[in-house]
Amino acid sequence: MLDGVVLARKTGAGAVRRPVLVALGILPDGRKEIIDLQSARAESAAEWERLPASLHRRGLTGEGLEVICADSGNGLPVALPPVHPDIPVRRCRVHKIQNILNKVRKPDHDGVKRHLHDIMNASNLTAARRFADRRRDAHPKAVECLCDDPNDLPARFRYSTPNGHRQVRTTNTIERRFREVGRRTRPMSTFRGCTSMERVLFAILSCRNKNDRIAAPFSVTDDS
Repeated sequence: MLDGVVLARKTGAGAVRRPVLVALGILPDGRKEIIDLQSARAESAAEWERLPASLHRRGLTGEGLEVICADSGNGLPVALPPVHPDIPVRRCRVHKIQNILNKVRKPDHDGVKRHLHDIMNASNLTAARRFADRRRDAHPKAVECLCDDPNDLPARFRYSTPNGHRQVRTTNTIERRFREVGRRTRPMSTFRGCTSMERVLFAILSCRNKNDRIAAPFSVTDDS
């Protein structure tokens, strides 16, 4: 699961807001682990490619990796294929639905949203495509947005168990950790630099890993 959190830090040009890109892994027993974070200038494809490429060099080659879940930004889908060409990328359900609703008149939102839930909760890919075809004439741009990534819908039916499907249908898992980051860093206002920002983030996220019964690689906590 990949996403970014935006924080403010001081630079020679004054305070700027920059993203920190974060990777979270879901283990076979269901535990979640923050496995890496990396400062970036933007959430562009070039910046995003650095994170999975770094993980790949350090041993995360994709063996046993079933699917990658991400939001609906434009950078990630471009950045991942060079590193993990055979791993399907699943878009976050919440972000995807919002992108689709942006293509529909507001009075039609409720009906289209119910239909999207039918599509995303369908028992198999054939049923999902059949639900989508029913909306094609009435809302062609919305259906085009739904199907703009040919690998997204198939990725939703990759899991054989409902629990596996539920764990990766949204990026809420990683965003909950970002809310904790926001709560802890809000009193700090602006970080002095990139190093201090990464140090505090590492401490907060390592503490969360420890609370989730994941051993931290170093004895650093958010109380240090």
